Amino acid sequence: MKIQYDHLVNSSLLLWVQNLIEGRGQAFASGSGYFYDTQEVYGGRWSYSLPYQPILSDSSIGGATVMTGIYLDNTFITTGVSGLTGINYAKGTVYFNSGITYASNPAHTRISGNFCISEFSYKLTNEPEENLLFETKYSLKPKVNQTITGLGPSDATFPVIYIKPFNSMNKEFALGGTEETVNSYRLIVLADSQFQVDGVSCLIRDRVRGIIPLLTGVTEMPFNAFGGYSGPVYNYNTTFTGKFSTVNSAMLTDVRVTKLFGQGTQELRKMNPKVFAGIVDLDLSSYRSARA
Repeated sequence: MKIQYDHLVNSSLLLWVQNLIEGRGQAFASGSGYFYDTQEVYGGRWSYSLPYQPILSDSSIGGATVMTGIYLDNTFITTGVSGLTGINYAKGTVYFNSGITYASNPAHTRISGNFCISEFSYKLTNEPEENLLFETKYSLKPKVNQTITGLGPSDATFPVIYIKPFNSMNKEFALGGTEETVNSYRLIVLADSQFQVDGVSCLIRDRVRGIIPLLTGVTEMPFNAFGGYSGPVYNYNTTFTGKFSTVNSAMLTDVRVTKLFGQGTQELRKMNPKVFAGIVDLDLSSYRSARA
């Protein structure tokens, strides 16, 4: 199937939320460290991962270090050099076309990098809220000494913001086939403190009646299937240049923040005692010739 309008809106919203939280909210921390062998081959590539995810990928974020390459035996290399095939920013993982030999040292001491760690992961989902809140086991950054390893491709970590398409509709707007398309979303915020939950909720709520620029085609997607750059270094402002307040944008028409109290919070704490949760519902409105 060809990519459709809703696909583009979903991806645009995810990128907007991430840029807002990391940029306005400065929700990241500088770091450096080793990449560990995860014992898994992913898509025919050997994967080496950090003990945390994701790492920041947006070069428009002021004061942040974006990792455009890694150090192999203390030599800086970029994609396409020495077997490095890509960097998966969402997973904190690098891929090689063959395994890194141990030689006289552990493999993980051969691969390192400088980066920024985002406070949140950002994921599109269609999972029911009760599954995300009560049935998923999450990993938090360790607070006690333990054997350090890389995170595997399927490991679920928090803090995380899940973006769930809720419903959508077209409303007749003008003669000639122009429709007002309304897309509704639910954001489920899982954090390790109420401070983080309140910060995310406030940042999104205060953007109400603002403009969200939209991707217009698959060629504008900044990341490939392996989580790496599909083109030059990703910059949110460059990607969406000229799309604010145009037909290639949507208005954030409504934001509703819900605090979780009572029995639901008690059940959540039984399953994940370190998780603080909040829900943000929002509506996006755009005007388009839907049948063109």
